[in-house]
Amino acid sequence: MLRGIILALTAAVAFSSVMMVTQRWLLAVDGRVRSLYMMAAIVVLMGGIGWMREGFVPPQDMTGWAALACVAIFYAIAFTSFFVFLPRFGMLDNAAVMNFEPVAALLLGVLILDQTISPIQTVGVGVVLVAMVGFAMQKRT
Repeated sequence: MLRGIILALTAAVAFSSVMMVTQRWLLAVDGRVRSLYMMAAIVVLMGGIGWMREGFVPPQDMTGWAALACVAIFYAIAFTSFFVFLPRFGMLDNAAVMNFEPVAALLLGVLILDQTISPIQTVGVGVVLVAMVGFAMQKRT
């Protein structure tokens, strides 16, 4: 469990750092270009790590290839959109959107994958939604 907590905190710090750098120093760079550079860097980095560890196994059937293509396309659209709109709305407005991501993932898991929600997950969803509403109300005042 400690490893998961450390990885989650590392991911949160890394993503927050990307948002801060984007908001402070890369405002003049078009969002699509920023996204292209970031995704290219990640592809090279993760591709290199996967190649060194021999961790890549291609899909075995057309369903797997179609799923892989959909993930790549939807991920590229989502992140390109995010980094195009980040400078227009500012980091604080986007923070609320990004906090809704785990709630959406949980709901999609229930609807699409027929997963069940545990009581602690329900509490977590409630905390996220209350925080988002409180953040939105605080901004208005």
